[in-house]
Amino acid sequence: FSAGISGLLAAGFADRFDRKRLLLFFYAGFILGTFLCGIATNYHFLLFARMITGVFGGVIEIVAAKDDPRQRPIMTGMTGKLRLVVSSEKDVIAVPSTAVFADDDNANRHHVYVSVEGADPRQQAVTVGLSSATKTHIKSGLQPGDKILLTKPEAK
Repeated sequence: FSAGISGLLAAGFADRFDRKRLLLFFYAGFILGTFLCGIATNYHFLLFARMITGVFGGVIEIVAAKDDPRQRPIMTGMTGKLRLVVSSEKDVIAVPSTAVFADDDNANRHHVYVSVEGADPRQQAVTVGLSSATKTHIKSGLQPGDKILLTKPEAK
């Protein structure tokens, strides 16, 4: 508990004061606590000494973080951005996922509706690749420039 509490309290000080002097101060406190653990003669004194090492040791990692912000540990209140790429494909056509429909008779087969000038949209079978909530990669069945409908055409 003492290490956690001291770590939270010292997090702001590490950026406001000289890191080197703060680090030396906490190293000295940690060494003092370790020495007191070594000479402890009873349980209560040992517990006190362990609290001292916890208070000073809990801050050392926070203060010792490099000046490069990318090397600092994540602290309470910090935010960040993460872009996780699970996999990717090259040279594929990506269309909105809402425009790709599974066949009624076979969920492993897919189709899109291609807009044909002067005629009703036609159903075009496609082979899908990777898919997300917003985009689906089309491996075959479409050509670049094909115009597709985003929703099923209304039945006539």
